Amino acid sequence: PGTERGALPRSTGPPKDFQPATEKLTIGSLDKPKLQVEAQYNPKELEISKTIPWTPHAKQNADGLQMEFTGGKARELTVELFFDGYETGGIAGKVSVADAIKNLNEMASVRVPGSHSDEERRPHHCFVMWGKLIQGNKTFQCVITSVKTKYTMFKTDGTPMRAICRVALYATTPGLEGNTPAR
Repeated sequence: PGTERGALPRSTGPPKDFQPATEKLTIGSLDKPKLQVEAQYNPKELEISKTIPWTPHAKQNADGLQMEFTGGKARELTVELFFDGYETGGIAGKVSVADAIKNLNEMASVRVPGSHSDEERRPHHCFVMWGKLIQGNKTFQCVITSVKTKYTMFKTDGTPMRAICRVALYATTPGLEGNTPAR
């Protein structure tokens, strides 16, 4: 049957561009390729911000305050990841979410404390990958600037079973040290 004038055609589901994601968001280290965290559930949103630094100029005129551009800043990406070891742990053994959180914290920590090498006395250079994440790029090369973890469920022995991690990342120069992300 046809549609009446002005009526919308029947929906056969979401348009093909709005199908459920088949790829999982991944945060990984460019310095240690096997160090990665794959989102258990893709985030419902990403926040991308770019600060444009302006400061008041020392000279003012009759029209008001003059502003001076003081340089560029990189984009920042913030994402909230939900980890659930209770529902996905199977009937016999529920799994802790501690390993995923340990890996995030390792990427945000100094690689080799006390090393004499500047390269090793810094946290990991990282990447975020999720489909066509930002402006058609498949990867967002970055450093982690903060990891905030809220544990929301525990086993009776205190093992964390659910957690929400809010991860802030700051864009860095693409092609850092010639490394490319490994899947």
